[in-house]
Amino acid sequence: MAFFLAPALVLTPPVGFEPHDPVILWDNQVREAYITADSETADDPITNAANPGTDNVWTAATATDPITINVVLAGDGLIQAVGIGYHNLGSTGCSVAIWGKTAEEGAVFVELNAASLLGNDEPAFLRISDVNLAELELRLVPNGTAPFIGAYYAGEVLTLDNGIEVGHTPISDGDDVTLMNGYSQGSRYLGSIVTAAKRSSNPTIRLIDPDYYQARVRPFIRAFNRGVPFFYSWDGRDAGYCWASASTKPVISQRTGEYDVTLPMDGIAT
Repeated sequence: MAFFLAPALVLTPPVGFEPHDPVILWDNQVREAYITADSETADDPITNAANPGTDNVWTAATATDPITINVVLAGDGLIQAVGIGYHNLGSTGCSVAIWGKTAEEGAVFVELNAASLLGNDEPAFLRISDVNLAELELRLVPNGTAPFIGAYYAGEVLTLDNGIEVGHTPISDGDDVTLMNGYSQGSRYLGSIVTAAKRSSNPTIRLIDPDYYQARVRPFIRAFNRGVPFFYSWDGRDAGYCWASASTKPVISQRTGEYDVTLPMDGIAT
C-alpha cells in the first residue's frame, strides 16, 4: 500500500499513518557511486540527481522512451519513502512508478508504487510500505518532453506523531517572494519582476517521547543544524524540500521530560 505525498494526488496511506503527523525524509540512501540511468545527457548525468543541491540536475536524453533509474542501496536498505525535490515530471505528464528488489537469492523486481502522474512540479514525497531493499528503481515514461530530476532521496522516514502546535504556516503556503515593481511617472502599473522566491515555515512539535527523541529525532536535529536538506510533509498532502533557516534547540518539559522542538525552515518554491 502506498501513497504520494504530493499536492495534486493522495492515495491510501499506510496503516498507522495519521494525516497530521509531520513526516520527514532526511537520511538519504542514494549515493552518487551507486546510481545509474539508461538515459542521460553528457551535460546532466544521473549522478547529479544524487546531489542534494538543485542547481545541477539529471536530464534524460529521450523525450518518449521509457527510462529506468537504478539505485543500489547504501545503509541497511530500509526504504519507506522516495523524495524528488526538483523536477518537471508533473507539468510534462511523465508517469512515475517505483519498483524494488530485495537481497534474497533469486529475488526479482516487484512494483511498490504503480505508475501515476504527479500533477505538478512541486516537491514529491512518495511513501511506500516498509521494505528492506537491495535495489530501487524509478521507472519513468516521458510524454514528449525529456524529464529532469534534482535532489533524489530514498530512505527511512521520521514520523513525529504528536503533531504540530496550532497556528503554524504550512510550508506549501509559506511563499516569501521579493518583487521589483514598475510604475510610470503617472503611477501607472508597468509590471512586476520576481527577483527571489522561496518558501518558509516554523512549526513547533510538542511532547515528543524522550526515548524516541534521543534515538530518532536527535540525529535529525543535528543534521538539521548542519544544513542537511530534507523532505517534509505535515498533512499527508503537501510536501516541501527544505533546509534549516536557523539552528534549533529542544526544550524539555520539567514535569514529564518530554521534548518540544521548533523547526525554522526554508524550502524551494516552484
